[in-house]
Amino acid sequence: MLGVALTLAGARAQACIVEGAPFGLAGYPEDGATDVPLDVAPYFESYRARVEGGAVFTLEAADGSEVPLTVNQPYVWQFVLGFEGLLAPQTTYTLRAAAVDFDGQPLSEALVFTTGTGLSEAPRPPADTFIEHYSFASGLPQSSCDPSKQGTCLAAPAGTDFVLTYPAGSSYLYLITSGSFMIDLTGTDQETRCVELRSRAPNGILSEAVTRCREDGETFAITSGTPSTLHCTSNGLVYEGALMRGEPVSGDAGATGNTGNVSGELPHRYSTACTCGILVQKSDAAPGAWLASALCAASIVRRRRRGRA
Repeated sequence: MLGVALTLAGARAQACIVEGAPFGLAGYPEDGATDVPLDVAPYFESYRARVEGGAVFTLEAADGSEVPLTVNQPYVWQFVLGFEGLLAPQTTYTLRAAAVDFDGQPLSEALVFTTGTGLSEAPRPPADTFIEHYSFASGLPQSSCDPSKQGTCLAAPAGTDFVLTYPAGSSYLYLITSGSFMIDLTGTDQETRCVELRSRAPNGILSEAVTRCREDGETFAITSGTPSTLHCTSNGLVYEGALMRGEPVSGDAGATGNTGNVSGELPHRYSTACTCGILVQKSDAAPGAWLASALCAASIVRRRRRGRA
């Protein structure tokens, strides 16, 4: 990761550059998965698979027979592959993806999974989720790769797949596959106060909803330390290696969920090469913020030119 920091006219702006994720099939089933349900509805991250760029997907059984696929995008960040009927039991399948990169060069990826003998189990509501809020004091140095100045940790068991919706007038569906995740229900910058969560079964069926609202979570004020060490885990907020609610760290408390943008409406995560972000302190319009953006853009051009050389 390459960070760019600027100080101009008494206002400090910090920017960071994050490399875009490589082409691939990131989702479920994973490569090498076994006992996959016969009615599986595979999902993968859209921006990784270049879905909007015309990617083509094929599913082939071990005997060479091909399963016709449809591509659907019910979620903001993921697409779902569909097919007629059920897959064959105890059969190995190869899923292939083909696309072109931004320079017209071919891209390809493949994964292999094996089915079991049964169907997906009915999903249970994600009742073991909870929320905690945080707020950074003014003056703590932050870059745009750090968590926002305030936000909400939506804590969920590791490996949990659930769909998040905002009940107040939003039709977007966010499939959360990282377990715990950062959102913002603090009410500081926007009015969103509740979210609805539904567990997702491997066949795409959703459970009954569980609602989590602003008043359900405790708020922790952070006045010192390093903002980049804040993580949302299945045990709640962890800061500088310790749970904020003061209980011993256990289980996967060191594992992180999303720690980036925590806006009320979750951000669209498509990325072409990198993410250039600016966080301005002490001023809403700091001189030099535009220069940090220019430096970020220039770094992308340099990397692309080096890659072509």
